[in-house]
Formats: sequence, structure tokens, C-alpha cells
Amino acid sequence: MKKIAALALCALLGAGLVTSGSQAKQAHLGKVRYTVLTRASVSPARARASLKSLGARIVGSNNRIGLTTVVAEGAFVSRAMETGVFRGVARDRIVGRAPQDLHKPALTTRPSVRSAPFRAAHHLGEDTLWRYQWHLRQVNAGPTSSYDIQQGDSRVLVGIMDTGIDARHRDVAGNLDRELSRNFTQDIPSVDGKCKREPDRSCEDTALVDEDGHGTWTATTVAGARNGVGVSGVAPSVTLVNLRAGQDSGYFFLQPTVDALTYAGDNGIDVVNMSFFVDPWLYNCTDNPADSPEAQLEQQTIIEAMGRALDYAHDRGVTMVSAMGNEWTDIGDPEVDEISPDFPPEAPYKRDIDNSCVTLPTEGEHVIAVGGTGPSGRKSWLSNYGLEQTEVAAPSGDSFDNALPYPYNMALSAWSTSGIRKYGLVNRKGKPNTPEVIRRCSKKAKPQCSYYMFAEGTSMSSPIAAGVAALIVSQFGSDDGDGGLTMDPDQVEAILESSAQQHPCPEGGVQRYPEIGNALSDFGFQAEDFTATCEEGEGDFNGFYGNGIVDAMKALESSL
Repeated sequence: MKKIAALALCALLGAGLVTSGSQAKQAHLGKVRYTVLTRASVSPARARASLKSLGARIVGSNNRIGLTTVVAEGAFVSRAMETGVFRGVARDRIVGRAPQDLHKPALTTRPSVRSAPFRAAHHLGEDTLWRYQWHLRQVNAGPTSSYDIQQGDSRVLVGIMDTGIDARHRDVAGNLDRELSRNFTQDIPSVDGKCKREPDRSCEDTALVDEDGHGTWTATTVAGARNGVGVSGVAPSVTLVNLRAGQDSGYFFLQPTVDALTYAGDNGIDVVNMSFFVDPWLYNCTDNPADSPEAQLEQQTIIEAMGRALDYAHDRGVTMVSAMGNEWTDIGDPEVDEISPDFPPEAPYKRDIDNSCVTLPTEGEHVIAVGGTGPSGRKSWLSNYGLEQTEVAAPSGDSFDNALPYPYNMALSAWSTSGIRKYGLVNRKGKPNTPEVIRRCSKKAKPQCSYYMFAEGTSMSSPIAAGVAALIVSQFGSDDGDGGLTMDPDQVEAILESSAQQHPCPEGGVQRYPEIGNALSDFGFQAEDFTATCEEGEGDFNGFYGNGIVDAMKALESSL
């Protein structure tokens, strides 16, 4: 199912990749941050000595993976590769980010809440917004289903690799391990805007804030507290750990991403959710002729460094779950990449690509890749897919799925107050100015108001699957001897996949989205641009749903 291992064997990183012309360009770059990957046979001490001899200043390192961030100048890349000490070098630019909210440009074309009322039944005694959480009902999670068997064990730790977690949010506060949480990033004004944004007013954020909101959204999907307010998570009693690897802007650098994965492996994290994709390269290719030698080397470095980090976490008991991405593309048969490298913004150029190029972490070893569905169960219009890539599917929301009126056909979860204000979704008094946002206030609470948002994307489907994985560890895990539970990630994946609700390809093998044409015509799209072909594999396996839509009840009723 994975092809990254074969690619890693092909990543022959030699000094010959850097030409004399490239060296001339490097010499005029001035001081630049680089991430440097050491050869596996080289000791950290030797690597440090070599970097020092090259005049590089070390600003961060991860000896478990052999990855070091440095500041250097001149023809550093070529000189570093000539030493024979290093496996690869990449300019320290973006290596991953949370998927963008692709439905936003068309919001004004959809029905408003007033014109499309939705009155779902309210289950007595549940959280006040439970009625809108169709995504949990689709996977048989919640009251009268999985909650009756298992709500999650607090000894199970779920790491959220994202933009942070708002520890003050009422649906998060009781489930977050503050001491174990870490922030592996530092705000950078050129990427994230001005520092001193509330609430912490610093470039050195604590591990208890989320100034974007995306991380809080995914975290609450996994383990929103069952407290009678707001929303509930798939596993409302497990413990969340903030492993912040993303900038406020949503971008991820390589060093923080790797650091978060190894930290998870070293600190007993049972499940990690990764609702981001790899930047600056949407597709990492080892030797694409359209790429410069430096660009080829950079992508090879990313592939190997991420591969090492994923192996490290898996070997230490971490079940890793990742979003498929929101480019409505068969990533098993890609043809063109026009958005890479997507940082800096003016850098992209068109590349012809094929299946030898990989999207990370989705196509990494040991990663459970999750596609997205709408309320009707169809593949969401924006979800990526692929026969080689999709392990399972889960609800992502689908703003064009007429099974429910907009915005209720999207997925609801908590959002940080900072993020809501950042995106201008409330007025000066804090009242929502868009139907996608819900505010719940109480004079007894601190802060008095909490926010929730309807949104769509495989960023939601991934934490739903991660939540079911956490329930599996809670139900079947064993004592780890250190006060926690543990379970072989391969065993967790096997139960998650074998218990999924098998879902066939649509009739004729093709899914069409006729309602999209009118909504996005002003942006140059036609309905045919989103038509997707579902490829069938062995048995009931297919490229839209993999083994099927995850099912919390069936997973808990499985036998080891």
C-alpha cells in the first residue's frame, strides 16, 4: 500500500547534485536557515564538528533522527554535501501545513441558516450542540452507541500535531495534559504576522494556546469533553497532548514536525493526529527534471527525514493517523503539480508528475491515511483519494451534499477564540457574523463564551479516525508499566480497518458533483473538474473508502 520505502532507496544524495552554477547562486544568498540530515552511520558529535568547520551556527537539533537546523552563508549546500557527512540539505522553509479551508470563496453562494432551517432531534442530557454532530452518528460514536461501551480511558494519550490547542476552551480544558504538552515552534513575523497577538502577546507561545484555531478544531473532534456544553468528541474521556508543530499561519517547518514525532515516541503518546500536508512540495519527487538540483535534494531530504521520524514513532508504539488532503485528486495517479513549492508564495511552477512522487505524511510508512465523506456517505467533493493510499474513510463534511442543508452538511467542532477573531468571524462585541460560527456563553464560565465552527476538510476525517483508534487502545490496550496503556500500532490499525463499514464505489464507478458548477463558476471551475473515478481493489477495497468508513461500535466489539 505504501511506496515511500522504495523511494527512500532511490534517494541517492550525492554532492554531484549541486552544479557550479548553483554554487554561484548560493554564494549570494547571505545568511540562510537550513535543515541538514546526517548520514545514519555518522555520530552527532562528528556532525556538529563538521557543521562548525563550515561556519554554520546550530539553532536546533534532533539527534534521534539526525536532523539539525543551522544558519549559514555562502555555498553551504555544496560544501556540506562534499564532506560526506550529510545525507541531504534543505533550505529551512515550510515542510507542512494544515489544509486550507477550500470552501470559503463560495460561502455567499450557499443557503443561509435562516433560509434552510435544520431541526435535528436532541438526545436528552447530551451536549447542547450534539444534534448537529452527524459526523459522529455516521461512525456509530456517541450516546446509545459507542459511549455505552467505551468513552475512552484517561490513560490513553492522543497527540495533536497542529497549530496548538486552546487550553481555556470549555470542551478542551478538562482533557488536556498541560505538563506533557509542548510547543516546538516559534512565531516568525514574516510568516505568521505580528507577534504579540492575544492571548499570550509573545513570539514565544506557550503550549496552551492556539492563535489559529485549526488545532483546537481537530483536538475537540477527538476528545471534546462530555460536559453538557457544546460538542462531544469521539473519545471524550481520553487525554489530549498538544504537540504544536505548526505556525500560527498554519505552515509547518521540518524540524518542529520531526521533533513532535520523536517526542511522541519518547513520551508514551498512543495516537497522533496529523491533519496537515507537506510543504513546500505538495508532491515530493526525488528526481523530477523540472526541478533544480537544489530542489531535488530538498525533496529527497524531506522524504528521508520524515521516513526516519515516522519509523521512530511507530517503533515506540505510536499509532499515526493522517488526512488525505483537500485537492479532490487521485493522489495515486497525479499528473500535474502547479502549486509547489508553495512557500514563498511567488515560487510555484508547473511540474509534470507521476506516482513516484509522494505526499507526506499521507503516503509515509506506518501512517493510516483517511479520506473524507459527506452526510450522505458519498466521497466529499474536496477529499483526495487513491487505491494505493486510502486506508479508511471518515466524515469530513461536504458543503455541497444535499442530504443536509448548509452549513449543517459540514462538520462542527470547537474553535479557539483567538482564531475566530483572527479570521474576522465575529463583530467587536464577539457576536458571530457568519452562519458557520456558533457562540455559547455562560456567566459562570471563564472565559464566559466559547466558539464552535462548521467547516469541511479531511482535517476532520483524520481526527475522527484517530478518536476511534484511541477507543481501541482504551478497550484492548495493556498496562505499559508506567501508569498508562499501550498497544501495538499495527494491531490498532488492523482493528480499525477490519471493523470499518464497507462502502462500495458509486454506481458506474464515477462520483459527480453537479451542484458545484454554479457555485464555483466565478472562480473558473466547472462541475466536471471535480468528477472522481473510484477504482476497485481486491474484495470490497476501493480508492474512495479504502477498507470502509470507520465504525466505533464495531471496533469496540471486535475480538483480538
